Amino acid sequence: MFSLAKPFSLSLLTLLGFALASCQANPTKPEEKAVKTQATNTLSGLDENKVVIQGVVTYTQNLFLLGNQTLLVMLEDVSRQDAPAELIAQDKHEIKGQIPLTFAIHYDKRKLKVGHRYNLRAQILDTTTGAVNWLSPQPYPYVPGLTKDINIKVRSFDSQVRKASQFQTFICGKEKLTVLLIGKKIQLNFQGRQWILPQVQSASGAKYQTGSISFWMKGSNAVFMETGKPAKRCALEQ
Repeated sequence: MFSLAKPFSLSLLTLLGFALASCQANPTKPEEKAVKTQATNTLSGLDENKVVIQGVVTYTQNLFLLGNQTLLVMLEDVSRQDAPAELIAQDKHEIKGQIPLTFAIHYDKRKLKVGHRYNLRAQILDTTTGAVNWLSPQPYPYVPGLTKDINIKVRSFDSQVRKASQFQTFICGKEKLTVLLIGKKIQLNFQGRQWILPQVQSASGAKYQTGSISFWMKGSNAVFMETGKPAKRCALEQ
């Protein structure tokens, strides 16, 4: 009979020898360990230091905001009275809709210093020209970790913002349609869309039209018309 014990033992020892040699030939270098550890710590540190300030911007006057506007809310360091405020972070985005306007400022808390004072400031800008149409007249104090329920109030000083008496809401079936009178034009908002319609000649009432969209109103009644679709009859909201 043949014995397989010795060849099997030799083969096992041979494999173990190759594995040990491979580990010794490719050891993990200390500097590689340091790089991996540093990268892990850096990533976790970034997450720990991220802070988000969330709040709303509202108006102090009974006014209506026209389209093509941008909201800018800034976090500033106002500790030095002999120097301009230092910008820490900001949220700047195009406005879609009316009040309240929401914002979210992302910043790194390592930029804040113990004992310093911080304020929030809001502006509403003309998207095309960058002109300031609305702004917060008073600074809004911000204390990291303590300030909550942020509501920054802004006031208008620009001629493009019109009084609410020129703003009307109509009910068209189960949908709302809003109209802002601007001289001989109207800004019309309906079904999530917005148009500026110039006034055109009409036998009675007031008619506004541009392209495929037209709007006619007289007293408390109105009609919204879009080419290729049935007309929608509307009544002034009571």
